[in-house]
Amino acid sequence: RDTVSVTAAAMSLDVAVEWLRTLAGPLRALAGTLSAGLASLSATTGLDPSVLRFAAAMVAVVPVSLAHRYIRPGTDAKARHWYGAATGTALLVLAFGSDVGRFFAAAAAVYLFMKWTPAHCGYLTWATIFSAQVYLHYEQSSDTKWMSGKMDFTGSFMMVVLKLVSIAMDYQDGYTKNKTAHSFDKMPSALAFAGYIGSFGSLMAGPHYYFDDYMRYSNNDGEYAMLNSSSKDKSEGDGKQKGFPSTMGPALKAAMSSSAAVGAYFVISSVAAQALPVLMQPAMGSFWYTLVATLTINATFRLKYYFAWHMAEAGLILSGFGYSGRSTYDNETAVW
Repeated sequence: RDTVSVTAAAMSLDVAVEWLRTLAGPLRALAGTLSAGLASLSATTGLDPSVLRFAAAMVAVVPVSLAHRYIRPGTDAKARHWYGAATGTALLVLAFGSDVGRFFAAAAAVYLFMKWTPAHCGYLTWATIFSAQVYLHYEQSSDTKWMSGKMDFTGSFMMVVLKLVSIAMDYQDGYTKNKTAHSFDKMPSALAFAGYIGSFGSLMAGPHYYFDDYMRYSNNDGEYAMLNSSSKDKSEGDGKQKGFPSTMGPALKAAMSSSAAVGAYFVISSVAAQALPVLMQPAMGSFWYTLVATLTINATFRLKYYFAWHMAEAGLILSGFGYSGRSTYDNETAVW
């Protein structure tokens, strides 16, 4: 029986290897096509390919988050955890390639802290993962890359650090009976942990959210009990319809804000590059020229972040996550 099991496992491995070899050719061709496309787009827009990869991943966050909403939770929300972990990984690979391994290493370390030293896992995460983040900024020379118009993984790595510190501290508080707003005392499964870390593409540009919030969403509990019902599916005692609110309006507003930030970035970059030296030529090199140039550059640079933040907001709203009930002002307007 053991011989048959070993033989079957070997045959399965051979099939898997052959399947990967079959895929290798098309994947290399696809990677070559994408690289050529990014190079062409980079030449047209003046943006570094690393920025374009990140932008593509941010746009992909929207459909990825929308689809998350319609996945049935299943037993213990496993389907949603799998989806969150898989899509989060795919987005990171699209944006940062092989550097995704650093995210895996940090997450694996914190999960082991939680499993082996639950009473101190939060403090260990602060001491190790947070320190590693600081070192990575130095190792990657992130400031130099940003000033030259490139991007690396350190910005998104800060997001995974936030999530890892958050879940570790909340579990430590729950384990040690230090009751806080988001503490919990049950060790999460590896799948739930991975789903929390990767869901909604939030590792790209945020936002941060707590593990207990994520679990309520994953199980359609609490404020998410009516997640996939329309606002006409349930009537309150006062006769008003109070099902889950429509997400299209707020999501469209966020997406338009993101698009406006992109448009403003290209317009201001082009105009400022040509007009600023001409308009301020007499003051070239003076304090006032330096001040105006610095403020203009900073404002323009921040538009990249506004693009990412609002795009992430649009995706999160479409998923239904982040719903905080109705406004206390009119008891009608949904609050996100």
